[in-house]
Amino acid sequence: MIQIQNNTSMEETTKMTSKKGRKFRRLLAGMTACVIALGCMGCLTGCSNGSESSTTEAGDSGVSDASEEETSVVIDPAKAGLAAYSPNYDITDKMFACYYQDMISMFRDMYGDDTLLNYYQMDTSKPLKDQPYPTDDGTTWFDNIVNETGNTLKRQLVIAEAAKAAGHELSDDEKAEIDTEVEAAELDVYGNDVSADDVRSALEIQSYSASYYNAYMDSLNFSDSEIQKYVDENKKNFETCGLIGFAITYKLNNDTTDATEEEDDTLLTQEEAKELADKLQGAKDTEEFTETILSYLVKYEGYKEADLPSAEASIKNDSFPYTEGNRMAEWAFGGEAELNDVLLLEDSDETNNRGYYYVYMLSREPSIDNTKTVNVRHILFNINAHMDEDDPDEDAAFNECKKLAEETLKEWEDGDATEDSFAALATEKTEDPGSIATGGLYENVAAGQMVQPFNDWIFDDSRKAGDTDIIKTNYGYHIMYYVSDGDPLWKSNAKDALISDTYNDWYTEQEKLYPVVLNEEVMNSIDG
Repeated sequence: MIQIQNNTSMEETTKMTSKKGRKFRRLLAGMTACVIALGCMGCLTGCSNGSESSTTEAGDSGVSDASEEETSVVIDPAKAGLAAYSPNYDITDKMFACYYQDMISMFRDMYGDDTLLNYYQMDTSKPLKDQPYPTDDGTTWFDNIVNETGNTLKRQLVIAEAAKAAGHELSDDEKAEIDTEVEAAELDVYGNDVSADDVRSALEIQSYSASYYNAYMDSLNFSDSEIQKYVDENKKNFETCGLIGFAITYKLNNDTTDATEEEDDTLLTQEEAKELADKLQGAKDTEEFTETILSYLVKYEGYKEADLPSAEASIKNDSFPYTEGNRMAEWAFGGEAELNDVLLLEDSDETNNRGYYYVYMLSREPSIDNTKTVNVRHILFNINAHMDEDDPDEDAAFNECKKLAEETLKEWEDGDATEDSFAALATEKTEDPGSIATGGLYENVAAGQMVQPFNDWIFDDSRKAGDTDIIKTNYGYHIMYYVSDGDPLWKSNAKDALISDTYNDWYTEQEKLYPVVLNEEVMNSIDG
């Protein structure tokens, strides 16, 4: 059997959630809504940006944390009843229950109960302590969410300690936001006899940590010369190349014990596979290489003429990034390969009686990625925020979101109709936690990073600064505002990597200064 080797990069999608409790959850979004537990099974959304590291919000599990390796924890007897503590902050079991339950609510808002149940076997209508985690390691969903919530809370406490040492203070608006969220809190959601005071205490620490994190990140600015120096020192991380890749599967011998007769008949013999691999190795250019693949797809796989354009697209990647240690990447970026050179790799799976040839041609030599990026604001009305849990009606939810989007766009048009006024409306109304703090702004967005309708609108050739529109995606309805073209992708990625490296170094130092203790016995005692 011949299989197309798909080298296309992982598509990124926007990270959305509902408005219900959104400001509290904006802070908890730093508690890895996209990565906790689900992440180790395969993140629901892609997150590749072409560089070795990426910037994360306060408390995101993307932060390096070497100290989180298993060590024996010594609990201060005077604080044995606490779920966690640091030099200046105590987290009670009830406060921890707030963080835990809001984490679950965020999952539900972002992905929906059906997705969690059907793809991750997480039934939010039942206690998570009774639900095995889908990795067969004996843990439950409760164990994993508690563990990650605790680890992320640790990061939040470290940042709160750093904020206190720096004399940071919450603004009046931030304090008012806490009051609003406490008043709106639905205490029965948290269980564990949680009171409004418990919610306030938890939210105050989260708000304080997030506020200082944002202030610190805003302070990180780098000159063009600093960015260029960083790129020169890490050049391969900001280059891409072009590759055409093809995988050939063959049977190792004639024993069909592990394959049905039909499956075995579709596989090439090793001799046939080697003949194809040799022919691809002998191709003089990309045209001959590609034509050889397509001819074999027609001959052996029954492809029709109409199938070939999509087949050709799936074997090509013109923006292949460098990954340290990857044999293919080391070959392409290490000076070993020249244009139209071919790499042949072999592998086998004796258990299933399969052998593999992987053949790659360098179709474009490595170069700095000057891909265009754009800056855009949006206001999302998320269907999950407008769906009746007891009687879900997706069409009704979409209609409600469309109505709100049209009304909000008119409100903006009847007002100042400026970028600043759009940002203010986004802060007030958007149901996307990823852009609440920035007034709906996403900067330096590259093609393919957002869901398709969003992507198509922002990369329309006619797009110009100040353009607005309403578009529909699977998340709901978005009011769009085109800000400007962004930096070239290499520069955007370099700035992100510099910021991430600087933040991680800073965080590591703060972590040494302000030790945090997690009490697993208390954390695991909450209702779940």
